[in-house]
Amino acid sequence: MSLIKLHFRVVASLIIREMNTRYGNKIGGYIWAIVDPLAYIVFLSFIRRSLSATPPLGGSVALFISTGYLGFLFYVNLSSYVSSAVKSNKALMNYPRVAPFDAIVSRVVLQFSTTAVVTALTLFTLAEGLGGLPSVNWPTIIEAALSTSMIAIGIGLINAGLFVRWPWYEEVFGIVNRPLFILSGVFMLPDELPHPYSDYFLMNPLVHCVIWFRTGFYPEYRAYGLDKGYVLETGILLMFVGMALFTVHKKMIKNSD
Repeated sequence: MSLIKLHFRVVASLIIREMNTRYGNKIGGYIWAIVDPLAYIVFLSFIRRSLSATPPLGGSVALFISTGYLGFLFYVNLSSYVSSAVKSNKALMNYPRVAPFDAIVSRVVLQFSTTAVVTALTLFTLAEGLGGLPSVNWPTIIEAALSTSMIAIGIGLINAGLFVRWPWYEEVFGIVNRPLFILSGVFMLPDELPHPYSDYFLMNPLVHCVIWFRTGFYPEYRAYGLDKGYVLETGILLMFVGMALFTVHKKMIKNSD
């Protein structure tokens, strides 16, 4: 059996294992994966509507929040799931055919696919509730999702090794990562902030990811401050650093208790 075919079979087996572990064998686990983001969108829409009845874009607060939350979801779900890939599958590292990187790949494939399906179903549900969506540019949405995922995978690779080497870092990362939900443009646009705070806001690459995602739903949006090159460069840099750190720590990850 070739090495590539062996790794393919290992990754496929890990994906099936992850699905059973995460969602269970019952349909309820998969339904909750869809209900959860819908519940968040309803809750966040209520908060935004209480602050302003008119959204910065379009005429629907629910659509505005959805486009921000779903765009951010590709980062938060993928980065957290990949970060814990090695730690959660530590027992499997004792098998000679299972490499730490196989656990990473299986979680990237499963989580990206899950988030993509959840996003599509959420948008379909939203379209039914609103009586349709405006003109949707799917290539732009896919580009934004893939670019955001590059950043998430890079962060996940960096964390995968560091979580095993320094367990306390996991708590630190959780504290630092939590405010990103507010600071990534889910609730607002950079346009709404006065200068120079809008410039500070745009230093976060995830703000650009969310803006990029939103442009697929609002063709009239001028996308103030959007720098796609900044997103791609950040994603490539993080993935390079993540791969380097993961390679350096691979032996320690494999043999750690």
